[in-house]
Amino acid sequence: MNQLHSYLNALVNEKIVSRPLASTAWRWWQNAEGQFVGQLPVPSAAPGPDGQILYTWDKGENHLEVEFCGAEPATLFHMNRITGAASERTLSDNLKAEEKDLFSLFLNSDPNNRPLSGLAAARG
Repeated sequence: MNQLHSYLNALVNEKIVSRPLASTAWRWWQNAEGQFVGQLPVPSAAPGPDGQILYTWDKGENHLEVEFCGAEPATLFHMNRITGAASERTLSDNLKAEEKDLFSLFLNSDPNNRPLSGLAAARG
């Protein structure tokens, strides 16, 4: 069990998010990690104010966020901090080409040299 899975379980145990939502977020991460063959860094994860789960990645000018909210499909949000360009879309389990392009901005070519996740910061 990795750090993200433990964190999601802690959110459930503390009744911050529901077990079905945490399970959905975990399954999505396992699928995404597999699609990028271990090159996608573990996201920073945090609960939202209304019981949602947010995964975020930040690298340079780019910010990417996946939001899991109840039974609704996950939402993908991308923003370029320099240009101010932003986009939002419903996200499927099997990433489409344009979604993979957004995630590719955050890939680490050396999976043994992954940046630390923001989980510790999210837990305070």
